[in-house]
Amino acid sequence: IKEFPFLNSMNIEDRVNEAIRILPQKTAEAAKDILPQVTKILVLTPLFTFFILKDGRKLKRWLISLIPNRYFEMTLHLFHMVNEQWAQYIRGKALETVALSIIISILFIPTGLKYIVPLGFFVGIANIVPYIGQFIGAAPVMVVALMLDLPPKMIIYIGVVIFVIGRIVDSLVLVPLFVTRYANLHSVAIIVSLIIGERLMGIMGIIIAMPVVSMLNILIQEIYAFYKFKGRTQEVNSSE
Repeated sequence: IKEFPFLNSMNIEDRVNEAIRILPQKTAEAAKDILPQVTKILVLTPLFTFFILKDGRKLKRWLISLIPNRYFEMTLHLFHMVNEQWAQYIRGKALETVALSIIISILFIPTGLKYIVPLGFFVGIANIVPYIGQFIGAAPVMVVALMLDLPPKMIIYIGVVIFVIGRIVDSLVLVPLFVTRYANLHSVAIIVSLIIGERLMGIMGIIIAMPVVSMLNILIQEIYAFYKFKGRTQEVNSSE
């Protein structure tokens, strides 16, 4: 604060100290609302993944067996396109997470934090959950900062890194570079899908919103092309 005298009138140091004082209480209150949904995700996701990997081929064959012969080719093509789209989305999201984690870890170097690499990667991984991911990622970082008794200006810097710099870099650089390009969706469509997903299913809806909308985007395009080109898929027509 001494380096920036004009901030004295804003009582920045007092506000930071007050925020640090009530941080455990606010974290506990937030955990009561978030923890049940996070626990549900952590329990259900491995179960769904296991059964999909175990019986995915059987489920796919069963679904295809229900399709009339007229739509058999289109259905196989849709399965292929959806699988490719989801694989690309996961690849893009993984690249975004790794890039953001590295950037956050580098920005933590001047703070004097310990374990900056694990903390940076935790912030990056938590960022997978839109809106509240930053708060989830910030919690252990702030706990470590308080345990190390870092000065208020360093705690302010950490908050700026996580909530401002991290958000700007992620939204303006990483998401367009990796996620939007792979998902093949407009930014407005992504924002709307996240809002609808949150309204319908909470945190789970936010997480699955983009994959689901990306899948629907492919289905709509391919079904439209199928009828427009009289039984030929969009991929076949474009190759001609």
